[in-house]
Amino acid sequence: MTLLFAGLAVGAVYAIVAYGYNLTYTTSGVLNFATAHMTMVGTFIAASMLTGSGMPLWVIVGACLAVGAAVGFLVELTAVAPLTSYRLRRSGTGGAGHGELVTTVGASTVITGLAFILWGSDPLRVPLFTQDDRFPFLGGQIRPSDLAVILVAVAVGLVLHFWTRRSRLGLASLAQTEDRDAAMLQGINVRLLSSLGFTLAGGLGCALGVVVGSKTLAVVGFALVLAIKGFVALTLGGVGSHLGAMIGAGVLGVGEVMTARWVGTDYRSTIVFLIFIAVLLLRPQGLFGTARGRTV
Repeated sequence: MTLLFAGLAVGAVYAIVAYGYNLTYTTSGVLNFATAHMTMVGTFIAASMLTGSGMPLWVIVGACLAVGAAVGFLVELTAVAPLTSYRLRRSGTGGAGHGELVTTVGASTVITGLAFILWGSDPLRVPLFTQDDRFPFLGGQIRPSDLAVILVAVAVGLVLHFWTRRSRLGLASLAQTEDRDAAMLQGINVRLLSSLGFTLAGGLGCALGVVVGSKTLAVVGFALVLAIKGFVALTLGGVGSHLGAMIGAGVLGVGEVMTARWVGTDYRSTIVFLIFIAVLLLRPQGLFGTARGRTV
């Protein structure tokens, strides 16, 4: 059980990144590859504010939420909106294209550079818990930071799942995903929806960086690892499904930890890409994704 808890905690971190991918995809049709970097920024803000400041946790989370929302809005404004407007002028449709993959990667590079300038390259501890020793739990041993990140990831995944399917904004997002032009004809402001999606994903990802950092530390270079593995978790679960992202990330995290324990730590990342290849070959829509036809 101890290994299972450790794997679920790793998967929970990947799930948090995958939720950000899903939020921007469902609201704009764009996979924002700067999502993991928002979480990285949140870990550094938490590390700075928790160390000797004495500020209450809700203030720190609120600060991360505000900064992340602002950065997410700026990413959409500078890396996505210009391309959408250009396609709208040229072809009459403002749907997402492949160019956003490049521009959001560029945005993530800018965020990484600014984080390096502000906080440096040395890892910083995020002291969310004064003691992080393992304690008995359901027949195994678990750390408070691991339990916290698992509970938060599950709670956020469930909230996002029901929000997407029960709220008007969530249903509008699903409509945009199915057919952007038809959604516009029904009166949905897809431009505003895209901005809201990036803002929400940025704020949520940065705020959750507080609990992620308690497990991973605050490290600039770790954002790239999270971006890749969060994307694999998203692919495994199915793009657009928050529950799929949660379950896919859990499978990925447990697979990593079990591989490191029984095969060797050198093969820990190998299993991630083996799972990725298997999914692409056997079920490219993911475990909970829906296959779609395309006219060619």
